[in-house]
Amino acid sequence: MALAALEAGIINEGTRFYCSGGMDISDIRFHCWKHSGHGSLNVVEALKYSCDIFFYETSLRTGIDKIHDMALKLGLGKPLNIGLDNEKGGLIPSAGWKKAKYGLNWAPGDAANSGIGQGYVLVTPLQLATMLARVVNGGYAVEPTFVKPTAEKLKKIKRLPISIRNIELVKRGMFEVVNGFGGTARRARFNINGARMSGKTGTTQVRRISMKERLSGIISDSRLPWKLRNHAWFMGFTPVDNPRYAVAVIVEHGSSGSGVAAPIASKILATALKLDIK
Repeated sequence: MALAALEAGIINEGTRFYCSGGMDISDIRFHCWKHSGHGSLNVVEALKYSCDIFFYETSLRTGIDKIHDMALKLGLGKPLNIGLDNEKGGLIPSAGWKKAKYGLNWAPGDAANSGIGQGYVLVTPLQLATMLARVVNGGYAVEPTFVKPTAEKLKKIKRLPISIRNIELVKRGMFEVVNGFGGTARRARFNINGARMSGKTGTTQVRRISMKERLSGIISDSRLPWKLRNHAWFMGFTPVDNPRYAVAVIVEHGSSGSGVAAPIASKILATALKLDIK
């Protein structure tokens, strides 16, 4: 989402949006996970604190077609063809897709949901790991493989037409997520001989919270049946300065990306560093 908006010139490093904890889109109230709001944020801060309102606003201004095109470039929305017959392609929606599927026009609320990876969006952990690798390696369209590619094949990997400056801006945001004070995954940080991790937390809502529940008090995940608890996501990479490993973790109904998925990814990446896998 951030890269789509940056590449389209919709936002830049200095663009700031204000998060009060909620915003009205058409006749629907959309909420940030932080009910009191984050205040004024730029894109690096929005990534660091995982602000929903910033990305609702950004998605509305960017439009679904640009978001869709960037997602496909980075490996989402289609099978990665790794040789498994049951591999899922996921779904990155577009206005044309919704019209063909449901006979309905694309709505502002659809854009807002897509801007935070919800609504119609479907992805696999492998796709997220691929997307992350393509971003942090400087925009090269690497593909997952079970066999280490030859030097000749590596030379043929094409670089995606994405600004290095914008990539570095997003990477700075992911660094702050893990290493910055107040970052959503700060508890999962490590420093192994100077090598650190960057990444992004995610929490996938699996049920709709009614306005009645919001007014009376949102029921915490721990009090809900397991199947109604949110999915916990995290994707991370290491080392920060010269990325070699990328991983994506989902814990179904794990409730918290920062508290559950991020520590798992941290242990995987720390172990990879210690084993020095070539």
